[in-house]
Amino acid sequence: MCSTFRVFMNQEDEEEMAQVFGSAGKGAFSMGDTRYQDLLSRIALPMLSLLLLIPLGYYLLTRGHFFWGVGVALVYVVSIKSLEEAGLKLKKRISHADTGAKSEQAFAEALQELPDDYYVFHDLEFPGFNIDHVVLGPNSA
Repeated sequence: MCSTFRVFMNQEDEEEMAQVFGSAGKGAFSMGDTRYQDLLSRIALPMLSLLLLIPLGYYLLTRGHFFWGVGVALVYVVSIKSLEEAGLKLKKRISHADTGAKSEQAFAEALQELPDDYYVFHDLEFPGFNIDHVVLGPNSA
């Protein structure tokens, strides 16, 4: 009987809150994850494979093939520099996606405080775009 009374008291003490559907920031976090995978596959792995050019260049230089060795070294330096620039751009885009997702979550927490006659929908997906938040509520007129 005591536990029933406690449950009843907790239900009365709870504030009425908006009815929430969906998960805020889900799309933005997913976009960040995809960009992170791109960073690994398009930047990190090619950089690692370019490391194989170092022993090749060294071999060519020590065997008297100076011009071929310098050519390999130039290809290595230009490729690494290009991959570094692409990686920095992609890192910035990942950061923007994470910031956007965290902002969506903070806004969702504020929307949750609306009265219970409001309906809040998060991250509605459509072909090619999404809507972060939709709020439906009573007509105040």
